[in-house]
Amino acid sequence: MSDIRLGIGYYPILVTIVGIYIYVKSVVKKKFNRQEIIYSSLMMSIFLASIIYCLNGTVSTQHFVASQVMATVFFFLLMRMAISNAAINPGPVLLDGGAPRTTLVAIILLPIPALLIGDYLVANISPHCTGVKCAAFEFIFGSDEIFTVFYWLNTMSVLLISGVVCLVALMGRFTNK
Repeated sequence: MSDIRLGIGYYPILVTIVGIYIYVKSVVKKKFNRQEIIYSSLMMSIFLASIIYCLNGTVSTQHFVASQVMATVFFFLLMRMAISNAAINPGPVLLDGGAPRTTLVAIILLPIPALLIGDYLVANISPHCTGVKCAAFEFIFGSDEIFTVFYWLNTMSVLLISGVVCLVALMGRFTNK
């Protein structure tokens, strides 16, 4: 019989529990606080996608990309559920602030190669870490190397989320004209 033991650290668990509490409180009270909902949706989506791919146990570039896409999809689903549950319509949540089109396009295009190169390097380079810094890192973030890698790469998928938000803003500009 195999012993499945996840060595998840205190930080991911704590921020996810806080995120769940904030999200549930907002949904139950039917209030929509933009910053609270974004934070809680982001923390829950990152943790959920990381756990799913950690339990799979496979580390590859394809799994990293799929996990980041899954975290992004979960984020937008949680946001959509919070918006539809709000007692008062929060209005447009994805605002571009009038940024120039070139800035929005850059935010959309630049993270893609960075994420793909980062995913490839993480999947194909095995880091060795010892000493006090590693012990502190493992205490805070956990000793399960697979979960920790997925967690940090999913956290970096904020770049992907930013790109999607900018894409939505650009599409809104084209449809409003």
